[in-house]
Amino acid sequence: MGQLEVQVAVAKVRRYASSESGDTLEMIERPHGGLSFVLADGQGHGRPAKAISNLVAKKAVALLADGVRDGAAARGTHDFLYAYRQGKVSATLNIVSVDLASRSIVLSRNSHCPVVVSSTAGVRCLDEESQPIGVYPGTKPVITEVPIVPDTHVIVFTDGILEAGGRFGLRFDVVNLVGSLLANSQLDVQGLAEAILAAAIARDQGRPNDDMSVLAQAHVCAQEHSFAPAMWRMSEPDVLVYLDASLVTIRRRKGVDWGEDQLAEQRARLADARAHCHLYVNTEGLTEEKVFRRVRRFLDKLRG
Repeated sequence: MGQLEVQVAVAKVRRYASSESGDTLEMIERPHGGLSFVLADGQGHGRPAKAISNLVAKKAVALLADGVRDGAAARGTHDFLYAYRQGKVSATLNIVSVDLASRSIVLSRNSHCPVVVSSTAGVRCLDEESQPIGVYPGTKPVITEVPIVPDTHVIVFTDGILEAGGRFGLRFDVVNLVGSLLANSQLDVQGLAEAILAAAIARDQGRPNDDMSVLAQAHVCAQEHSFAPAMWRMSEPDVLVYLDASLVTIRRRKGVDWGEDQLAEQRARLADARAHCHLYVNTEGLTEEKVFRRVRRFLDKLRG
């Protein structure tokens, strides 16, 4: 497997007329490699809910930082909240981990909200029954492992998203929305999270009935030059072709919001490849077919 790039985005909004969101998101680097993201939603609204979710998220992060596995960290966080608040306060808890040791995405759920996973095989909903933490003795998380492969998206959200539009008799089908967004647009992971949040707010007619949080994670093939300017040499290519384009064209083709600084950085990383390429092609104004034909003509000439 080639190098993979993990892209993560968050979109949040507090409940309408509430002073503070009761949702908390934390990130921690795993001791044995990888990252973990913790999303907690405290019972209630406003500052009391925020105090609970902060408490839960910090406890989970502390356990993960000590090398505790995700399932054990979720159970330990439940035991802590259950003892601390005597079983009178609940919270939902999601842990999303990119585990480099097992080369998998580990999803830990203590929430009635499903997790949406999209891959080349399609979009699926992980909605096995799960209980919040803090209320019932012996509560355990639902654990799912997903292989780390290119073009995999994981979307986690709180109940403000799931129940959006409920007071108006509307149902929010997040699974179908994610499938539609990924199939019909060039959204990056931040755009995906924001589009889901915007759709939920619209169903609440612009006044969110609950705190809303979306955590979106994408696993995409990384460009080799993103890591080392001379990495192209490792494959010892017989022919090296360098394709170039303007910033405007790159934005349009890739659907990215790059600035001049990002383009300059990419070109600096590619400088060694540009200096040693056999063929340079400025693709500005060219279709894929025209670029292919130009490269094909060059290769035919080389073969003589």
